Amino acid sequence: MDNIRRVDLNLLGILSVLLKEQNLTRAAENLGMTQSAVSHALKRLRALYNDPLFERKSGKMKPTAKAQALGPRIEYIINEIKTTLPTPSSPNPADFNTHFRINIQIIGHTLITNKLIERVSKQAPNVTITLTTANAKNTDMMLKNRELDIVIQPFKMADVGCHSKTIYADNIVVVARKDHPRLSQLDAITLEDYLAESHAVMLPMEDNIYPLAALTDDFSGNRKVRYQSENMQDVLRIVAVTDYLCVVPEFILASATNRQDYLFFRPPFGQQRTYDIYMCWYWGTEHFHDHRWLRQMIVDISSEQQHTLD
Repeated sequence: MDNIRRVDLNLLGILSVLLKEQNLTRAAENLGMTQSAVSHALKRLRALYNDPLFERKSGKMKPTAKAQALGPRIEYIINEIKTTLPTPSSPNPADFNTHFRINIQIIGHTLITNKLIERVSKQAPNVTITLTTANAKNTDMMLKNRELDIVIQPFKMADVGCHSKTIYADNIVVVARKDHPRLSQLDAITLEDYLAESHAVMLPMEDNIYPLAALTDDFSGNRKVRYQSENMQDVLRIVAVTDYLCVVPEFILASATNRQDYLFFRPPFGQQRTYDIYMCWYWGTEHFHDHRWLRQMIVDISSEQQHTLD
């Protein structure tokens, strides 16, 4: 006990953040401290553990073996302490005045974003949202640097400092016009049927494989692609007036106002493939009340949308 009394336990929280950030400036921002105060705390931690804890390599802070060993144990202790603390009262969203920056890279994003903006405007009228749909590069770093707050995309974030949560999982379907001359009488199509037809597809995203390509990559090279567009709704419109086929997530077809104009088939690709959508955010915003409120709203809207179309 005497040994613990001589230790400032706040240092453990600072070390935990430094281990996650591996960047003095970002750690200071996350902790709400000045950079010099965090630097001073690191000196005290080094003296406490008789270890440099971090070494600069290639311009970056890299944890030593000692620091890496301490990390999980300190994180466990902090989480255990949190369980003993009283739960704070939930803040009122009407008091939020945050400017959220969201990048969304999914087909048919308006099914989510329209409802999101509607609810935000009612519950938190002082909140501002900037929405971008371009395929942004290095979104993990943009989250870390607070250039973005949330990224919604069809793949997990690889960076360990960013969280990824599945908010939607959907089947894909092969779509043809209702009176297709060769398919209208069929209940199912074979791979031979599929490859015999011409296809309308979406153009790949810049510097990234278009997500639906990953669902058909084992045979997509054999398709006769006759039309390409950057817009999924445009692809569907072309399919409605030609004999072309396209592959889309099922919720896109189910939400189309003219869905009665189409036939759809389960893909003849072997096992059923799913189109998964992930919401990604930086761990440093994990416990911010306003960020948690917005993330939960996105989860709720996505769940409602999926149940509506099931």
